[in-house]
Amino acid sequence: MSLHSVRKRKEQVMAEEIHELNQKGFLIQKENIELGKKLSIAHERNIELQKKLSGVMRSSEQKDSGSSSKAAGELLMSTRACEPRIIIDLELCQQEHEDEYT
Repeated sequence: MSLHSVRKRKEQVMAEEIHELNQKGFLIQKENIELGKKLSIAHERNIELQKKLSGVMRSSEQKDSGSSSKAAGELLMSTRACEPRIIIDLELCQQEHEDEYT
């Protein structure tokens, strides 16, 4: 009788642990999906910033003097300072660059 109650208790504890682990797994999957969405948004923003940068660089090549050339050079220097970092940092450097002039 006591052996039966010990086994029953052990099964109950194991069932509770399995339930908790399943809940944790579900939460981790949900968090993973959210992080994937954030990464996708950051990637899209970086693509937009790279397009802006290439547009500024093209306009600076067309105009050898003037403020657009100066801004393109400063933006290029700001971007080069970020080269060792992940591409996501391009957005951060762009924001820092914009903050300097506002």
